[in-house]
Amino acid sequence: MAAPHSTPDTWRAISTADYDAAETAALPQLSIPTMMGFQPAAFQSVNWPTNVRTDAELVRYVDHNFEAETKLMYEPQAEFAPVGFYNGFTETEAAMATQMRDKIAKMTAERFGRAVRPMSNLMVQFGPYRCMEALSAAYGRKLSIIEPGPGAGYLGALLAQAGYSYASYDVTQALYLWQSHLLDVTAEGAFTELAHKDADLTVDRSSVIHMPWWMFAQQFDDTPLRYDLVYSNSNLGEMNSMAFRQLMLFAKSAMQDSEVAAFTFFSPGMPRFHTIESVDAELQAFGFVPVMTSPFYCYQLAGRDPSKITEAFKDGIPHIGGTRAEATLDVNSVFATSQEEAPLDVRLTRWFHGWDAPVS
Repeated sequence: MAAPHSTPDTWRAISTADYDAAETAALPQLSIPTMMGFQPAAFQSVNWPTNVRTDAELVRYVDHNFEAETKLMYEPQAEFAPVGFYNGFTETEAAMATQMRDKIAKMTAERFGRAVRPMSNLMVQFGPYRCMEALSAAYGRKLSIIEPGPGAGYLGALLAQAGYSYASYDVTQALYLWQSHLLDVTAEGAFTELAHKDADLTVDRSSVIHMPWWMFAQQFDDTPLRYDLVYSNSNLGEMNSMAFRQLMLFAKSAMQDSEVAAFTFFSPGMPRFHTIESVDAELQAFGFVPVMTSPFYCYQLAGRDPSKITEAFKDGIPHIGGTRAEATLDVNSVFATSQEEAPLDVRLTRWFHGWDAPVS
């Protein structure tokens, strides 16, 4: 493995050492319920690696493909409802993916010593990204979006690349660090990393901001943050009651001035603490009104008109730059990858699942 070419001094992203120091400094001020709520319990329950010791280790979080269902998503016209995925891309969408992959391959080579081009984690985020584009078109402006627990972070990266106002936070050290680097290179000069020492919320909130969990945990009803939409996918079932309640109260406060005020997701994720039924009951108890359950779950704060949302998705999720009939490029062509730039788990996944991956 080649040595990284750049140093942390050239990054807006936070380094592993600086993140760990900032978290250590914050911990004495945090209460027991906060510490209970903001833990990656679902990941820990399956031994998913939640921490790294060096920046170079972040190369493993660029993309992962080891789940059994990944192989199925590469089949012709495959669909995967938990992320609104359809195996078909327009020329416009393929160009977006290529632009993103080029940036990431360059960044990972320079910062982590090995170029990696994302495959599955990027491709599945085109479903929610299409939704955000359709919602923005319906309201005649780019919506401001906050995403709790964005995982590999590619929805935020697509939004940042397109100039959206976007924020996210995560409770998992390794993923947070990877997201920081990803947003750094996709938002470019519009990126603000709030885990840095002495950072605060007196930033241009029209930009892309990345918030550490200990800062989010202290956003109460007087938070200065304002957004139009919360997208919280595949994690609501994994939040204990403390974290879930804090997110609901924060969402109400952050969206109080928005005509949109939408809380959205495709799947509640692993039902460790909540089922879809309990998520629905909790959302309604906090004042969110059900709008639709397909093609994704959408709730709005009471008093908002849902007609623009339901109209935008009456025929499903629209593609970008063409219709579904014109989305003729499949993932095997759009996400083809050389062996030298393949994600670290591709060889193992091909062996485990007999996957004919688009790797040359």
